[in-house]
Amino acid sequence: MTEQILFSLPLERLEPIFKGWVRDVLLSSTPTQADLDHDDIMTVEEAAKFLKVQRSTVYAYIYNRQIPSVKKRGRVYFRKSTLLEWLGEGQRMTRNEIKQAAAESLVSQ
Repeated sequence: MTEQILFSLPLERLEPIFKGWVRDVLLSSTPTQADLDHDDIMTVEEAAKFLKVQRSTVYAYIYNRQIPSVKKRGRVYFRKSTLLEWLGEGQRMTRNEIKQAAAESLVSQ
């Protein structure tokens, strides 16, 4: 059985205590920048799974310098954020976006 202690304190004295507890919990559960950087690094296998392609396809992209990668000590790594940017570069425009770009081009001439 846990021991309980009851005491009477005014709210203005309890508030900073509770805020401190909440702050401590949030800080302990929030990932640090080092955690985010570590999670952001992917191996060839992880990149292949992320891109939903075969490992051999990723190696072909690397060989043909079609995909941004980092090579350290004979191993190849990828940043998730860089792969997301790379994927975005290949995004096709919708018909409306093409019409809008054409209209803006005509206006600027």
